[in-house]
Amino acid sequence: MLLEASGADGARLPVLEGDGRKQQQARELLALLFPQGLTFLQLPFKAEWAESSTRLSRIAADGLGPRLRSLVGEEFLSTLETVHDAYGKALGITAKTTRPPATALPSLREPLGAFLDTLRVYVVKVTALEEPDDEESNARVAQLLEPLRTFPARRRGRAPAEEPPDENRDGGDAAG
Repeated sequence: MLLEASGADGARLPVLEGDGRKQQQARELLALLFPQGLTFLQLPFKAEWAESSTRLSRIAADGLGPRLRSLVGEEFLSTLETVHDAYGKALGITAKTTRPPATALPSLREPLGAFLDTLRVYVVKVTALEEPDDEESNARVAQLLEPLRTFPARRRGRAPAEEPPDENRDGGDAAG
């Protein structure tokens, strides 16, 4: 016959055949192991595991195992310990989790340096195409350098820099 003993908060401990004496022992164990009831079962997983571990440690340290086994049977406590260990492993608490070895990040110094050297050569060559009195060459140079002029602005989410004022304009009418 299977009976249950209930704690003050409704926590239950199944008790194998017995009389009122066994139910009283079960109530005493419930009070010792679950003074705040079962609220720890609502904690985050790792905290819940730690609370359960504290209770299992207390059972071992205080010699409560034989009393508990006499009430609920041998399999109950051994199964509880096995499941608790598996739960700890699943959470990565009781077993080392195998992580791939950390690989060193490649250095970006050399590729960045090579890119900047190439970019400098590009800018020098493009600016060499500009002719002071040739509007077409000036427009072509501006077009080729536009991505460089606007790149930092796009990356940072700002508007591109304003065009510098044209010094050749006097602000007067076009006939001037």
